[in-house]
Amino acid sequence: MRKTFLFLVSILVLTAILTITAKAAEVIVAPGMEIIRIHGVEYLVPKGTKFRKRGGVISFEGVDEYMVRRLVEYDKRLAAMEKEIEQLKRVLSETQKGVDRLLNR
Repeated sequence: MRKTFLFLVSILVLTAILTITAKAAEVIVAPGMEIIRIHGVEYLVPKGTKFRKRGGVISFEGVDEYMVRRLVEYDKRLAAMEKEIEQLKRVLSETQKGVDRLLNR
């Protein structure tokens, strides 16, 4: 009886220690990752990962889908930046021509 009591007390103490330790431990999220919560369950996924709910099943996009989607997004951003750079070059060229005209008067 005494052994059973000591065994139960030791399990209770161990459970309490593990619970306190788990709550006190901070989750370290690596750069480029994020924690998302779906129905009370936390998932550590790359930032921007899409997921789908089909009935009771949650599925995340695969690595290939994620990479293709991200590359397409970066291509769009790069094209927009290139367009903006060309506009800035034209403005700079016009400004330079104006300065040259003022200095050559």
